[in-house]
Amino acid sequence: MGRMAHFSARWAHMLGPQMTGFLVINPRSGDARPTALELETAARRLGIDTHVLETRDDAAEVSRGAEADALGVAGGDGTLASIAAVAVERDHRAVADGGVSIDEIASLLDA
Repeated sequence: MGRMAHFSARWAHMLGPQMTGFLVINPRSGDARPTALELETAARRLGIDTHVLETRDDAAEVSRGAEADALGVAGGDGTLASIAAVAVERDHRAVADGGVSIDEIASLLDA
């Protein structure tokens, strides 16, 4: 199974047919390849709403404003902790991968 198919299957298994997902992308995590735009585009192709964090954005507040059944993160430990806390608050599912850097999430998307 290719990396994109693996990522798609993971979200599909977690979300189910009637659920929605929201991916927070921290472009300051990892290196510049792939870009946040490439990652955002790949996620949106899967039907996942996204938000690329800007310098003054608070990851937790962005996640709290999302109308989604599951939260995902492409970022470092701080971003992951913020998203995980919101997932617990809202009793939502959360998706992260490995070391949770933007590079690792992107490798699953083949971005």
